[in-house]
Amino acid sequence: MNWHQIIISFKTDLKKDFYCVNTADSPAHLLVAEEIFRKVLDKHYFKLWRFHRQFVIYKEEYVNVKNRNEFKFKFYASIEKYRDVRKTFEKVMEDTQADIWDIIDNIDFFSCLKDEEVSDDCDDSWSLIIKQIWPYYINGVSRAWLKAIDELWIKETRYISEAKDYDIYQKLNLYKMIAGEIKRNWIKHANDSFFHHANALFGYHGVDVRWYEHDTRLKTYKTDIKKEKGFGKKKIVYGEVKF
Repeated sequence: MNWHQIIISFKTDLKKDFYCVNTADSPAHLLVAEEIFRKVLDKHYFKLWRFHRQFVIYKEEYVNVKNRNEFKFKFYASIEKYRDVRKTFEKVMEDTQADIWDIIDNIDFFSCLKDEEVSDDCDDSWSLIIKQIWPYYINGVSRAWLKAIDELWIKETRYISEAKDYDIYQKLNLYKMIAGEIKRNWIKHANDSFFHHANALFGYHGVDVRWYEHDTRLKTYKTDIKKEKGFGKKKIVYGEVKF
């Protein structure tokens, strides 16, 4: 069994980004999750899978740094199943409306040829037990996020019979509304519905929390660029939170 991934990269040079494709909470990510990867998931069973969203846009002076706006689908399966999944994905893309390529820049496929453990999809700095359980956690989170999109798409299009025939820009506008609704619910309810209950299962302990502050100078929510290389700064904030 191996970890495999399909990466959809979006164009970062859109002159007039009316639909907020190039934002951290890009509606384009919701669009490909629902319109493309939902169809792959409906056709194939995976022991483990997850989504990953990445958005890093640098100012023009960072000429040697490639902008990234990507949506990744990662899954744990045999190499034979990976080939089947790739065929399904390519068929879905063939059947998807052509104007989606107005916003997609590239699609990449990555597959590890050697056998991997479930824990190999984790950060090297984590302890072994966290590596062993985290893929199950993020699978559940990915399922919950996709379910939110499913339900809100039904809600938003209930009285719009022609929604399935919308062009890519009309759909992006709908997914932008859905992203806003998810954001409002996450901000209001995440503490008690997600964090509190997860922390209860792990024994109600205080936890060290690390997050990256938004750096307006770099116009990015997260950067791996280190200060000593001359590209900018990475500010880390630590704290203890009890839910």
